[in-house]
Amino acid sequence: KDCGGGVNERLSVGTSAFGSDVVSAGETTEVFKMDYDQLSAQISRFMVSASESSVTFFINNAVGEDGEGMDMSLSKISLTRGKPNVLAAFVSPPLQGIFSGGADGTLSPSGGALPTGAMKTLRVSFVCKRAGSSNVLVTIPTLNYENIEFGFTKECRNPRKIKERSMLRTSNSLFMVIVFVTVAALAGVAYIRRKQLADRATILAGAST
Repeated sequence: KDCGGGVNERLSVGTSAFGSDVVSAGETTEVFKMDYDQLSAQISRFMVSASESSVTFFINNAVGEDGEGMDMSLSKISLTRGKPNVLAAFVSPPLQGIFSGGADGTLSPSGGALPTGAMKTLRVSFVCKRAGSSNVLVTIPTLNYENIEFGFTKECRNPRKIKERSMLRTSNSLFMVIVFVTVAALAGVAYIRRKQLADRATILAGAST
């Protein structure tokens, strides 16, 4: 009987439901292995593209073939960034299971219980500060087993900057287009109305003769 202290061989973490491409049998896979000393290194890891504002991981505490298992207690989740000047990252709080993807709920930033046979999601969101890339190390302390730890790289573009002058120019241009279309429409309606009146007058004049 495993009373805790080592890895939980029934634990898996994946980028899809019931997946194990991140953590398999309690061990972090090569693609997601990352040490604290490697945070600033330019290493090839799982990449989150610049177009993605978040990434979701599925954490599964499966029941063993013998039908046994052990509940897990997860503590506050830590996100360590290699380049804080490039990227801000945070754990998104649960939103009534909207992002659970069929799991048994979403982990909060403070962690939570992971009972035997349960699967929960961890959603990490990003705010890019400048163009570049930054490694992100995810650490989830556990009460009964070794910490869950894995890393990846997030790419960033320069955030969009709205210049007041450009926005004003765009707004003025849009206003002028609306005015032009409105005036043209009114002129068209007036022309059609005048033509209808002229045609009616011609018909009446012909009838009177």
